[in-house]
Amino acid sequence: MKRLKGVDGILRKVADEVVKCAQLAMLLEVSSYPKPGNVHRLADHPDTKFEHYVASAVAAMPLFYKAAKKGIEVAKGIIGPHQAGIGKIVRDAVKEVKKAQRGGNTCLGSLMLLTPLTMAACYAKTLGYTSIEELRSCIPIFTENTTSRDAAAIYEAIRIAKPGGLGKAEELDVTDKKSIEEIYRRGFTVSDVFKIAKDRDSVAKEWITCFHITFNIGFPAFKKAYLASGDFNKSTIQAFLEILSKEPDSLIMRKAGYQKALEVSRKANIVLSLGGAFSEEGLKMLYSFDEELRSKGSLLNPGSTADLTCSTLMVALLNGFKP
Repeated sequence: MKRLKGVDGILRKVADEVVKCAQLAMLLEVSSYPKPGNVHRLADHPDTKFEHYVASAVAAMPLFYKAAKKGIEVAKGIIGPHQAGIGKIVRDAVKEVKKAQRGGNTCLGSLMLLTPLTMAACYAKTLGYTSIEELRSCIPIFTENTTSRDAAAIYEAIRIAKPGGLGKAEELDVTDKKSIEEIYRRGFTVSDVFKIAKDRDSVAKEWITCFHITFNIGFPAFKKAYLASGDFNKSTIQAFLEILSKEPDSLIMRKAGYQKALEVSRKANIVLSLGGAFSEEGLKMLYSFDEELRSKGSLLNPGSTADLTCSTLMVALLNGFKP
């Protein structure tokens, strides 16, 4: 394949496998229903619709291949981790996604999670690592070895995507053009800027905690539900609710405040206590919860939870779980 020039046949198969998992994770996440407050296959938001997310997943695929190749090259010692260019890959993916659809920001957070996961998975598979623990141990190779150029590119990606509820930050505000100059002046990496943002952004927090929510909350919830039911969609909803119940959504927090985000998390916990997607009572409340959040427009959209569910699904797919 032209986009994987220089990668042998066996490793092309590794890249194909991992990239398919990344793309499928995006498609399955947006398809799952009723995912409360989010776009899903049965519900749109006024300006962002289901088809915008589908188009985004297709547009992102070539960039996932670039990430895959970099992961393989680092594993083979061709380049160092700091040369992987993770920031540029995320920025270029955001550009391609924006060109592919008219629904605005559909997947910035997911791209920032799936890109290092793609690199780490290809790195792990190239070296013959097979366990979920080994996969997770490879993530810091890419998240902790970035450059100021990567950090600047991530800032550029955020500006291009224009996510909702961005607000103003006291330090290195992404809307301030001088912030990139400051990143270079201080020699900050992606981890450095994400440490500053961790209390107001779940994706940033995920980077600097080696994907704590994905591996310790989301995936265990998905695995438990799937092994008990074999239902991929309902298991996705359970993972979503588990994440939301334990981690107040940072997008809601920025838009509506911490107390409102906490209230939404408590409601998710109640839905889970009733059985979630796996009981008649839980499902009834789940649909009601979805309508309640949706009635506020995009104000109570748990978008950060959707991103974390997406990374959860990629880990599940990489570990052999199938829809």
